[in-house]
Amino acid sequence: MTQHVNNLFYYDQRIFKSTWYAVALFIIISGYLTACSYEKKGAIHIRKRISDLLLTYSIATVLYVFYQERFLDVETLFFHIIHFDASGPFYYIWVYCQLIIISPILLGALNWADTEGKKKYLRRTAVLMAVLFICYFNVTYTSAFKLSSSGGHLGGGIWLFFWYMGMRLKAFLDYEFKYPKFVFCLNVILLCIWEYIFIFKDYIMYFPAMFGDTQISGLNWMHALQAILVLLIVKSGIECVKSKNNSIWNIVVRVICLIGKNTPYIFLYHLLFLEIGMKLWPGQNVFGRRLFLSGLMILGPLCLKYVKDMVYNWSKLYVKIK
Repeated sequence: MTQHVNNLFYYDQRIFKSTWYAVALFIIISGYLTACSYEKKGAIHIRKRISDLLLTYSIATVLYVFYQERFLDVETLFFHIIHFDASGPFYYIWVYCQLIIISPILLGALNWADTEGKKKYLRRTAVLMAVLFICYFNVTYTSAFKLSSSGGHLGGGIWLFFWYMGMRLKAFLDYEFKYPKFVFCLNVILLCIWEYIFIFKDYIMYFPAMFGDTQISGLNWMHALQAILVLLIVKSGIECVKSKNNSIWNIVVRVICLIGKNTPYIFLYHLLFLEIGMKLWPGQNVFGRRLFLSGLMILGPLCLKYVKDMVYNWSKLYVKIK
């Protein structure tokens, strides 16, 4: 959301640069959660997960196209759906579906690498190098739909590396930190140093984009480090909250979890509600506008999710009665 309100809520491009890592963080978390699914269930229902996501995405595309055109042409709608271009962020759906399909192969490679003895280090290195080579090959020699942010490559482009990293980091992120306060403070300090050196001093310009990917200029290896620091801050911060058992913090965590569980809807619809909100609040009060639009970009999608669940539950009840 911070990326998508550039030159609207703020004009300082350092803020924009400081959030470049956001999608990388999404992908790492998705890889981690996919590894969790395999551990708990022994598998993931690839077909069901993708079909549910594509249905939700297709409905969002219908709403975007109708809002923008005030008319539904089936042929135009179909082309928007298969090209993932009704809204800029929709490239992520295409990337995510590919990575879900690739996940069993990555998990098999991870299990093969996690052998006993010294061989595991050689195998882990071999798997990492193979993933990096595939990323390089896909970025250099493949194309898909001309989408932005490396979505325009097969196999998820550079996002395959971050997905693998999330699966690889699972064992470490599941580890209970002995001194969570120390880990939290250390990583906050490291993140502040990162922000100061690479954003405020503009050192980030000296690092080329990963694998030479021109479609996502700005995302480089330093953003991978930033994403990991943020993950460690969240992980250790939650452990600090758990140890305190403070009711206020528990409420905060519950609110964050509510937003987190409904991330797909916020992701799909936040730009639509931003556009609607701009027309509802044309005033120049910048602080009031920021508050209103930020709230609308979160609450609007949550309301759509609530309506969808209500209709779905009603239809299930009706069918059961019949």
